[in-house]
Amino acid sequence: MHKKIGILGGLSPESTVIYYLRIVRRYQELFGDHSYPEIIIYSVSFQKFIDWMAKDEWNEITEELIRNIRNLAAAGADFALIATNTMHLVFDRVEESSPIPLISIVDATAEAVRKEKINTVGLLGTAFTMEKAFYREGLAKYGIETLVPEKTDRNYINRVIFEELCRGIIRDK
Repeated sequence: MHKKIGILGGLSPESTVIYYLRIVRRYQELFGDHSYPEIIIYSVSFQKFIDWMAKDEWNEITEELIRNIRNLAAAGADFALIATNTMHLVFDRVEESSPIPLISIVDATAEAVRKEKINTVGLLGTAFTMEKAFYREGLAKYGIETLVPEKTDRNYINRVIFEELCRGIIRDK
């Protein structure tokens, strides 16, 4: 019997959809026909997380993520993932209190990069993801060096993520 997958989503809905579709497509590659994984999505309001991030209130974020993961477990998820890079800043603290195993996006990224025999990567993401050490340190544990853009470029990337990509706006330029 296959395990039920829990996705903590809504941070943003755009990334949640990508996770869902990639999991389903990979499952179909592995099992064929009309087999689909059992997935439980717990979608949260991104705005409260944005407000907490603006005030650097990571304890509130951590507690809310723990509550959300517990809700996924109560709904029957056997394991879960958080469908956003930025929230992995507090992944270790959330994982400690999680009633079910969690998949780390940083570890999964490192394993994929290492599989391709790549030693240096560029990191694009929210300002929090690019500026905080959690991603660089996480990849460094696997022997992977991480490069981030200059401050001006980080600000531009952060603006595009929050004002466009999180709202489903994708431009050609």
